[in-house]
Amino acid sequence: MLIEKHEKDDIISLKLRNGEEIVAKYVSDAGGGDVTVSKPFSLVMAPNGLTFQPYMLSADFEQLFTFKSDDILMMMKSSKQTNDQYTSSTSKILSAKKPGIIT
Repeated sequence: MLIEKHEKDDIISLKLRNGEEIVAKYVSDAGGGDVTVSKPFSLVMAPNGLTFQPYMLSADFEQLFTFKSDDILMMMKSSKQTNDQYTSSTSKILSAKKPGIIT
């Protein structure tokens, strides 16, 4: 498994053994290589391209999720674009896309 060191609240991408790619907020190592995250999303294809979908639709999305080390192939920081999209998807506050004058 390819793993970088992460800080709490880093937005990370996990590639799982079953082929799924997960984007989540890193919480901690759970011991034995297991990884605890919050608000994990799967990447799914939509008519307009890739989009986020909650990893487990029936789970309480506010609780923490632990992924077993045996199921993780790679774990690394997400790209800036993915990070921005994730933050936008999980934030209750909408941010402006570009600074400018409102007319």
